[in-house]
Amino acid sequence: KEYVYDNFSSVILTSATLTVNKTFNYFAQRCGTDLVPKEKISYHLLKSSFDYAKQVKFFVPKGINYKEDKDGHLEKCIEFLEKAVLASEGGSLILCTGHKQVEVFYNALIGPFSHNNIWLLRQAKGISVSTVIRDFKEDINSVLIGTETLWQGIDVPGVSLRSLFIHKVPYRMFRLPVIRARRDAVEEAGGDGFADYYEPLATLVLKQGFGRLIRKSTDYGIV
Repeated sequence: KEYVYDNFSSVILTSATLTVNKTFNYFAQRCGTDLVPKEKISYHLLKSSFDYAKQVKFFVPKGINYKEDKDGHLEKCIEFLEKAVLASEGGSLILCTGHKQVEVFYNALIGPFSHNNIWLLRQAKGISVSTVIRDFKEDINSVLIGTETLWQGIDVPGVSLRSLFIHKVPYRMFRLPVIRARRDAVEEAGGDGFADYYEPLATLVLKQGFGRLIRKSTDYGIV
């Protein structure tokens, strides 16, 4: 507050993913705008310029439940991804929550996709993310599998990205020190560490991942 909000005559903070359940409560707590006197701050939730009801078809496949054993869940995801990506004829982004999932999906899908002339790309250590994204953009029938970096900040408008697959809700690992410390701080202040911090954090990442699909009013696709 001292170095940002008190140090400037005006501050504007803007993003497509600031709200959870259409409120700024989580953002205000995390970014300190709740420390600013109420008469000096205003929040505005603007309507999206995209018509998601027309531009996006949203599906949740039946029979794939993460509450099952992890190996069984991955196997069912592989079966679904192969059929769904082939139906889309590529142009797909597969978002994972860990490098192990990327490795498993890549090894399982490289064969059937290559057989159907679909270039399968992956995010991996030692490979430039910008290079992989460039290749994905240029080949409109390619498929890209990646993790945290690809959930936000990448811009692939048009037919190069027409189907988006999200492996599971992107909850961060409990054991990460910063995650645990922030949950503890919320609970020490009388809040609910899961409902007030952990779940909203995952919600915002999920919204960011969903936002990779529709970048222009002329974009269409499935999630």
